[in-house]
Amino acid sequence: GVSALMVPVLITWIGVEQTAMLGIVCYMIGLVFLAFSPVWVGSDFVFMAVLGIGQIWEPALEAAVMTGFAKHEQGSLQGAIECLTCAVGAILPLLLTHVFEATQDVFPGEVWLAE
Repeated sequence: GVSALMVPVLITWIGVEQTAMLGIVCYMIGLVFLAFSPVWVGSDFVFMAVLGIGQIWEPALEAAVMTGFAKHEQGSLQGAIECLTCAVGAILPLLLTHVFEATQDVFPGEVWLAE
């Protein structure tokens, strides 16, 4: 998607570290906007677009990490990163369910800030 087109261009233009930071900042902005977004039809789609652009952080960060490893070790490193990503993807929804349950009456957008 977007990251496949944007990441190589941004890495060439501003560098790996700056591309990862730009993605993290966009992702954080999207989450904050979602947490405080007004309830009108379409607001979530606007903020999801910012989150989508923010997804450039992951491939950029992987590129930065890969440069520190020999070519024969990169497959193992990618496997370890994917294993960690899957573990977080399995555990985080359980934790965020409790955050949402505890804060839904006071601040329903809290779950976006907890992410």
